[in-house]
Amino acid sequence: MWTKYVPKYLEHLGASTLIIGLYGSMKVVVKALYQYPGGWVSDKLGPKRALIAFTLTAIAGYLIYLFAPDWSYFLLVRFLCLFGIACLHLQFSPLLGRR
Repeated sequence: MWTKYVPKYLEHLGASTLIIGLYGSMKVVVKALYQYPGGWVSDKLGPKRALIAFTLTAIAGYLIYLFAPDWSYFLLVRFLCLFGIACLHLQFSPLLGRR
């Protein structure tokens, strides 16, 4: 729900229109690419520990957002959050199918 405001936030932090557009493209590509290493980590840690690790990774990224002094810092931290989120999706899919 909050992600629709990210372009405005980046603009507030001083990002140009090009950077905001690159952010939108990066988001889609990174989510797709991070699922492969996320699956590997999930297999190594097990589903419960991986769920906790990926949740903590995403939380850490969101907390760092709070202190982003400019747009470049925000984009670097976004990779951390996207990793946690992309990998969390891997953990939730099997849980939803179980009864």
